Amino acid sequence: MAPKTMCILGDEAAGKKTLTGHLVFTCGASLPEIELLEKSRVRDYRGIATLYRQQGRPVSFYGPSAQYTVTDVPGNAHVALWVVDASADDHGASSSQRLETLLSSGEFRVDEQLIIIATKMDLNNWSETVFAQVAHSFAKIKPAQFK
Repeated sequence: MAPKTMCILGDEAAGKKTLTGHLVFTCGASLPEIELLEKSRVRDYRGIATLYRQQGRPVSFYGPSAQYTVTDVPGNAHVALWVVDASADDHGASSSQRLETLLSSGEFRVDEQLIIIATKMDLNNWSETVFAQVAHSFAKIKPAQFK
């Protein structure tokens, strides 16, 4: 199984740590790690990523084709998740501009796949209109801007 990097970036307080913790717990936490989480009184997914980093451990999980090590620092990544807070007033417009700037400057490169994740949709009653507005905000980003 090939090791790969996954970068999780996006809006402030959009749920990046929660998403990271969920991926680690769902896809890679072994029984000893789960025991450690219970002993450390980690009660939510956000705490998993925080605990791993505090211990100097890589935040990683296993996917179907690779072991992914998660980072939240722009750079090169095999896979990138951009987390956008769909409950924000501008429905992702400023977030898409930030992503576009990072990609066009070369500060952030994605080798295989870039995935946009709209979080906090429950705060908008799962509105299809809001989701469409978020999707539209990111639609202008050209695939040529990433590898």
